[in-house]
Amino acid sequence: MTLIVVILLIVVGYFILSMITSYSSFSSSKVSTSITKLNTKTLLPVTSTYSFTFSIWIYINNFYKRYSDGQQLLQHIISTGLPSPPPEQMFFLTLDMNSNILNITIGQGSYKIPVNTVPLQTWVSIIVTVINGNSVDIYINGKLFKTVVPPPPLQFWYGTAVSPDFKDVIKNTDPTTFKTLTDAGQEMRHMFDRRTNSYIDVNAYLFKYNDNDDFKIEVQVNPEFSQDTAREYAGKYAIVIGRLPKALRRHVKTVWIHNGKQPFGGGNNNILIHVEQGDDYIKNGILEEIIIHEGSHASLDHLYANDPNWINSQQKDNAYISTYAKDFPRIEDIAESFLAYFAYTYRKDRITSNTYNRIISTIPTRINFFDSQNLDMSPYTKSSPSPPGPIALPEALYLLPAGSITVGGYNLLDGYISTTFDNKSIGPQEAWNIYSSGSGSGSGSGSGVSDFFDKYKIRFAFVKDDVELSSLDI
Repeated sequence: MTLIVVILLIVVGYFILSMITSYSSFSSSKVSTSITKLNTKTLLPVTSTYSFTFSIWIYINNFYKRYSDGQQLLQHIISTGLPSPPPEQMFFLTLDMNSNILNITIGQGSYKIPVNTVPLQTWVSIIVTVINGNSVDIYINGKLFKTVVPPPPLQFWYGTAVSPDFKDVIKNTDPTTFKTLTDAGQEMRHMFDRRTNSYIDVNAYLFKYNDNDDFKIEVQVNPEFSQDTAREYAGKYAIVIGRLPKALRRHVKTVWIHNGKQPFGGGNNNILIHVEQGDDYIKNGILEEIIIHEGSHASLDHLYANDPNWINSQQKDNAYISTYAKDFPRIEDIAESFLAYFAYTYRKDRITSNTYNRIISTIPTRINFFDSQNLDMSPYTKSSPSPPGPIALPEALYLLPAGSITVGGYNLLDGYISTTFDNKSIGPQEAWNIYSSGSGSGSGSGSGVSDFFDKYKIRFAFVKDDVELSSLDI
């Protein structure tokens, strides 16, 4: 009897060891993060490649809801190329905090993967593997959930303002209508600061902007700067604002300028600027396009967002100029579409024929809507229209750039994450092995042993004539 038990233990031990050692399906090129809180930003170095795999274990304690103008915000779990990646180098994995939907944005298309049963307080395995830059397999808990193919031609920009295809629509050498900037002392002002995501009351430096159209704007600068530096930033951005079409300057009443590397904002007759972010926009050659986007929020949203004719235009087009507009149709579609309208109608010589054709093929009814509003677009004049031509599709869906992937770092997510990257694609068996290993789950030991016993039970049974007399599960 003792001999039988010893033999059984040897067999079971061998089985467990072989199972555990078989789980390592990633190559030696893998890069991993340790288990970390989702609200703690970490960087995962990656290499440039068309084929790669992210294996993500995520544990959500709780979902928090957050709204902006009635819209839920997507919470980034993994992101690359922020804040303004080229469209072929985007990779975002986000959670919709209102409905527990996992979203994957990759390359020139955005793919919402509805995992409606993302559970709380348990580890979930998510594997995203890209094959030759042209197809994406998504595995949930070791099983193939969806295969994605290259995007259709009508969904090809993440955001118009951040796309290289629009970056010369207005250049920093173009004329400006800005005329004078006058010091107006210091007074208390109520300003929004995206660094704290809240309004602050500060004794702001004030400057009076005036342009050739006699529009007057109060530029309010955070006193974290010296007065001379505040004046320098106010003048720098006044020149850029002066390059906006008259229709986008008409309703801008204030400009807020802060330090920090946070996205710009627009709305409520205001443009929000963070100067470190502005430096990035300048480096990427898209500052003027960003200001067009925010100027559209400030001057057009309140006029047209609820206009039945605008809503009808959206419905008739049945497509969006960008995935950003598609994700937030009520609050971003006007700003996203207006830049495309402006490029198509007034700056045809600044965009390629392919971009020109994509615009009119995607949002023709919106183009007509903006035209019908008789907006004063001075100092710009209309370009001569061209007949639509064919649209060239991208050769590859995605190229992962060398650099770093940001994992976590958004404080509205309560949970933990462990991420592994490998610069090769994998198949179903390898995906199942990764999930079965439990790597990254459990207490974080990473040994695989405790995870094995969490997933499997071993039964010792006494059998006579194929009938189980008694058993013991461990």
